[in-house]
Amino acid sequence: MPVNIRILSLSRYVRRGASSRIRFFQFADYLNNSGFTIVESPLLDDDYLSAIYQNRRPSKFRILRDMALRFMKMKRTPADVLWIEKEVFPYLPYLFDSYAIGAIPFVVDFDDAVFHNYEQHSNPMIRKFLGNKYNKIIRDASIVTVGNDYIAEYAKKAGARDIRVIPSVVDTGKYQAGKPPKDDHALVIGWIGTPATQNYVLRIRQVLDRLLSSGNIRLHLIGASDIGWEHSGLKIIPWAESTEIQLIREFDVGIMPLPDEPFERGKCGYKLIQCMACGKPVIASPVGANKVIVRSGINGFLADTDEEWESAFAALLSDVNLRETMGMEGRKAVESSYSLMAIAPIMANAMRDSLVKNQKFQP
Repeated sequence: MPVNIRILSLSRYVRRGASSRIRFFQFADYLNNSGFTIVESPLLDDDYLSAIYQNRRPSKFRILRDMALRFMKMKRTPADVLWIEKEVFPYLPYLFDSYAIGAIPFVVDFDDAVFHNYEQHSNPMIRKFLGNKYNKIIRDASIVTVGNDYIAEYAKKAGARDIRVIPSVVDTGKYQAGKPPKDDHALVIGWIGTPATQNYVLRIRQVLDRLLSSGNIRLHLIGASDIGWEHSGLKIIPWAESTEIQLIREFDVGIMPLPDEPFERGKCGYKLIQCMACGKPVIASPVGANKVIVRSGINGFLADTDEEWESAFAALLSDVNLRETMGMEGRKAVESSYSLMAIAPIMANAMRDSLVKNQKFQP
């Protein structure tokens, strides 16, 4: 293999976008120091994300402009391998992606079950013209990297030639276990996400309402917007990359409620991993990767019904020793299985292996 492999990184978003930041940008330094040169070409910018998070309609003209700019960059940038987040051009037929990719080998990454967005879309025309798009991408990819087994199974059925399960990870050097001092002694239940996922919290609103009304309990929602829920114990906190770790460290218990639906089964449990990296016990719905990340009774609890959520909260909020023990177990799990340094070499190997078919890189 050559010493310097040129990768054109085609993330969907800029660094502010969670999936791109977690699955692409955080690997860049390791890859750049491991015989690769990364050229970054995100598709959608901060203005697009701001519009989405504020429930505004993004400019279609700007999206089309960004797609045109991406196409030109792909044709002008020398690359040995393309690293694609989900697809090249959202909501365009695969013909456009295929033409832009050309003969360059590519690795495509999925950290969500986005294929269901086209397959199950309410618009029959989108189902007709795009329903099979991801299957075509998966079949043509040199390697498909996926965040969990649910997506891996889909890729296998779609005809993927090579599938690598690469979980979402954190840089454990930046995440510190322990708890910073607080102004009061209230116990904090915490959630972190975006306005696009905040409604998941409302699935257990009745349980949380009872806890908040019972006394010295607070609920912190990091990254949420106006959720249509007012309570003196509820605090909505803006997300920023520079403050998210410190805010998570203020949690006593981290939560991740999810519905058991096809799209959510593709979730990779990143917010659980963040909490566990900070030494926090977690409670999560038994959906998708949550069932693998959370060892119920060891580093947290899996909870489906309201009664199970209430029981898990009762156990953790009443017992500081249990919180600390489960938090330590969670931190150990992250260090061994969900840390950047443990997983980055697997990503680097996927990039190298994607070039095996390319004649100029064969020994």
